Amino acid sequence: MLAMRSCVRRFTTSLPRYSGSGPSVAMKEVDPNWDPRGSGSGRNDGWERHDPSDHANVPLWNKLVWFVAIPAVVVTSIYAYVVEKEHMSHPEHRRPPFVAYEYLRRRTKPFPWGDGNHTLFHNPEVNALPDGYETELPSHGHDEAHH
Repeated sequence: MLAMRSCVRRFTTSLPRYSGSGPSVAMKEVDPNWDPRGSGSGRNDGWERHDPSDHANVPLWNKLVWFVAIPAVVVTSIYAYVVEKEHMSHPEHRRPPFVAYEYLRRRTKPFPWGDGNHTLFHNPEVNALPDGYETELPSHGHDEAHH
């Protein structure tokens, strides 16, 4: 314990002390012209100190967002939708038959939303309630015996 105290004292005694009311000693050492009160205009005091050349790349980034990023998100979303729709059409991805296992879908107290029996993101076609599915899925022309 004493060794730790002496080690802490050795490394912290050379650090400047800060008080909540006075100017920051560290900022005075970095920039002698730094004024902690700013120009007095409020919360955006730092903005007028920026060099105008700092904003030279703003038009480039705006173009990249509008002409590269947003179209990429749209194209990727469409591609993912098409692939997933085709993938879900396979018979092995149909919902399983309902089995009332005693350890699943237990409700010790109602959910704090809705009727208290449905989960927050409940989908009546794929999520079962404690007593079974709410809806029957339409037949897609696949015969269960052939698959």
